[in-house]
This record gives sequence, C-alpha cells and structure tokens, in this order.
Amino acid sequence: MTGIFFPLMESDEGNALVGNESCCPTRRRSQMMRERGDMESKTLTNLLSAQPLVRDLNPLAAQTVVALRYAILCRKTGHDPVPQLARRWGNPMAARRLSVLIEAIGHIWPDPFAIAPPCCSRVSFDEALFAAMVSATFFGDRFSFDQMSAEMLNGDERDMLFACIQNFLRIAPPHFH
Repeated sequence: MTGIFFPLMESDEGNALVGNESCCPTRRRSQMMRERGDMESKTLTNLLSAQPLVRDLNPLAAQTVVALRYAILCRKTGHDPVPQLARRWGNPMAARRLSVLIEAIGHIWPDPFAIAPPCCSRVSFDEALFAAMVSATFFGDRFSFDQMSAEMLNGDERDMLFACIQNFLRIAPPHFH
C-alpha cells in the first residue's frame, strides 16, 4: 500500500481515540496536510522573497551598494557626499561619478529606489537589481543588463544608466575591483 503513514494515536489510558474529532485519522490527516502545505508555502514564500546579504554579492557590487547607501544617507541628512567619499577613497573623480550615477538612478528609476540603511546586512530588491546591473556592466555584458532592466526602463534610460555605471567603474577605487 502506498501513501503516507500516520501512526495510531492513543489516549493517556492507552485506548485508541476513535471518537475524538482531533484524533480522527481522516481529520488528523487533513490537518497534517494543511500544516505541511502551510509550511511548504511559507518556505517557498521565504525563498522567493528572501533578500540577499551584502556579503553574498561580489566584492565590486557590494562596495558599490555600500557606497550608494552612504551617499544617499549623506544627501538625506543635508550633507554633500562627494567630499567625504573623495577623502575616503582618495579619488574625487570617482566620488563625483558616483554622485552622477545616483542622480541618474533618481531620474530614471520608475518608483522610489528602495535603499537599506548602511548598517543593514541585507540588500533591498532595488539594491540587488542594481548590484546585478553593476556586475553585468563590469563584465561588459550588455545583453544581461538589458534583460534585467528592459521591463522597467526604456532603451534611452538603459543606455544612460549603463554609461553612468561604466563611467563610475572606470575610475572606481582599487578596493572595488
């Protein structure tokens, strides 16, 4: 006989519980199947909605996401991120190009760009997409870049974003690579 094995449940007195609704084999089986289905649904939902960790990104993408977070935090608090990033990186041109890249994202992204706090170990979905776009740009994989962004950005917007990322990566600080 094939199927699922359900052990016989017994009461404290050792008698089989036949009349108890919660231990009726059919009802118990239905309850276990519902619980199993709920568990599988939760697992699937968690897998599909899990946000990646910053440490799981490639180093270039992770550094770019962290720099993006820092620059946006500076802007939100009324500070110019360029001097601080230039001091940190020792490269004022890279800091300015990151600033241009942030402006481009703000201009073309269809919805507000979701950014996690700098201390957060997980990346937002927008940051994860941006990290993948940075990686594709670094490797010169325009096809993948376009596939990732074609549903939300038109051709001109993709061209602009690709060029901004390229310009930033050309002179990005050495620890980014």
